[in-house]
Amino acid sequence: MHCENRSKEISDDDFAVDFTNSFAHLSKGYPVSKNSLYSVPIGQQRILLHWRGAARRVTGSMHLLEIIENDAVSYYLVDAGTHVEDEKLDFQNRLLKGVTASMIKGIILTHVHGDHSFYVGRLVKQGFTGKIYAIDATCDLLDISLVDCARILAANVKREHEQKVKAFRARQATAAERRNPTVTDETSAQQNLVRAIRRTVGAQRMSERSLAKVVEPTPKEPLFSEDDARKALSLLVPMQYNTRYELDSNLAIEFFDADHLLGAATVHAEIGRGASKRTVNFGGNIGRHPKPVPEAQYRVTEATYGNRVHIKRDRLAALAEMLTAAHTRALKGAGVRGAGAIIVPAFSIGRSQIFLNDVRQLMAENRIPKMPVYFDSPMGIRVTEVYRKYPQYQPQDWQALFAAKIDPFTPPGLVECLKYRKELFEPLAKPVLIVTSSGMVNAGRAPYHVEARGSDRNSTFFLIGFQAPKTTGEALASIARRRKENPKNVQPETIRLLNKTLRINATIEHMPDYSGHGDSDQIVDWLGMGPTGGKRRSSSMQPTIFIEHGEDDPINALRKKIETKLHLKCVVPNANDFFIL
Repeated sequence: MHCENRSKEISDDDFAVDFTNSFAHLSKGYPVSKNSLYSVPIGQQRILLHWRGAARRVTGSMHLLEIIENDAVSYYLVDAGTHVEDEKLDFQNRLLKGVTASMIKGIILTHVHGDHSFYVGRLVKQGFTGKIYAIDATCDLLDISLVDCARILAANVKREHEQKVKAFRARQATAAERRNPTVTDETSAQQNLVRAIRRTVGAQRMSERSLAKVVEPTPKEPLFSEDDARKALSLLVPMQYNTRYELDSNLAIEFFDADHLLGAATVHAEIGRGASKRTVNFGGNIGRHPKPVPEAQYRVTEATYGNRVHIKRDRLAALAEMLTAAHTRALKGAGVRGAGAIIVPAFSIGRSQIFLNDVRQLMAENRIPKMPVYFDSPMGIRVTEVYRKYPQYQPQDWQALFAAKIDPFTPPGLVECLKYRKELFEPLAKPVLIVTSSGMVNAGRAPYHVEARGSDRNSTFFLIGFQAPKTTGEALASIARRRKENPKNVQPETIRLLNKTLRINATIEHMPDYSGHGDSDQIVDWLGMGPTGGKRRSSSMQPTIFIEHGEDDPINALRKKIETKLHLKCVVPNANDFFIL
């Protein structure tokens, strides 16, 4: 529960952990301190964990640690991510009432994905000047992606402003036309254009009074700027796995490999001292084979795949069959309307590299047709260089390839597209395979490929990762699902993209095999794992499990599985809840 009344007082008994009532029973005791919800007796500590994002949502991870000692208070964040499904939330105050970004001493990042890290740009814009702690590879990846994100934010704001100005001018023209309806030969062409614009923006339905009230829009500021992003990068502190770091006298952390993507980590935090000391494992996003972590009193886990188990099949065999079918489909248009394209929207970090390696292997083994492969993602190309920089963090089979001087990420005939290539959006002489960004088709060049090829029956889109609600990728995945459930349905399918309604005739394949998230079984295995691997002893510490980063159905399913199999207590925080540890 988030306590809005900062003038209340509490007693020692009220600090007992009571998840059922969420500490609604605050009573008399010690006076509230200047910057905190609480004060504590001299020589004692209180540790609070606040959820400021990803509570019953799939993005926006942000945990605020509040460490109170005597009349002093320290604030740290574990993860600071943006919301993919509702970016308006990021413009609201995501910190506690009375807490500013300048009061935060440090930010600890589990990995580079924007829903866990990009909000650091906003915090810097608001005055944060502390340190940002992350694995060294994550720092290098953030150096690429955070500035890229700032550029996308600025471009989006500019495009939105231009659309509003266009609408404003159309409404002005509508008002002028109503005041002076006479049409001359010289003005008819211009007025025809005005009418066309009015039909687009709906100005013809506005009353004269409403039109008179329209004022010219002013540009919004983006969530953060490129300068903010660069300032944030200057605050990064690169760290290593399996090394204990003391951030201050009341906080020590250690990173462990999460196996989610390059540089991803789970964070073991030791908070406070003496009898007040508490230990928490922050899972971030774990992958298929996360490393064990030390025992802790509390563990925080995602539930993205809490109600699902990954398909158990030969991924390469399935991909080979689908790519071969897609190539055959693409050939049908050659010489007529142009050959089809095989387009793979993929996350620049992690999924692109795995997919390119799979294509390289399948072509080397002659299991798929040879075709040109375009890597149409400037950020993905730069990210791949970072992957090459850290072979020690790669899977064993990739390390063996590097040792044999084989680059895992370079299929035969690979073309890296740092600049826009017009031919990829025009009629094709032969099928091509295009790996582009972004994985949820909500940024980068992927939306423009959907615009160009979505209506082409000979083209195929491969979705190879998790698709968050309200994203274009999720809309495409829904079309694929409906087609599979009712293959005889011939009703046209459309989506909204780039302020247009687009018809989708292309084939859509959804391969969740590439998800970097652990499924429900793998999450339970990780939670049940002892600190040196293997099964956790029943006599060892029985942690409380916080479940976050998921929708209600996955959360509820994962909670039931944890309670049934591990017999551990689970807590599901709501937005802005806090817990006294």
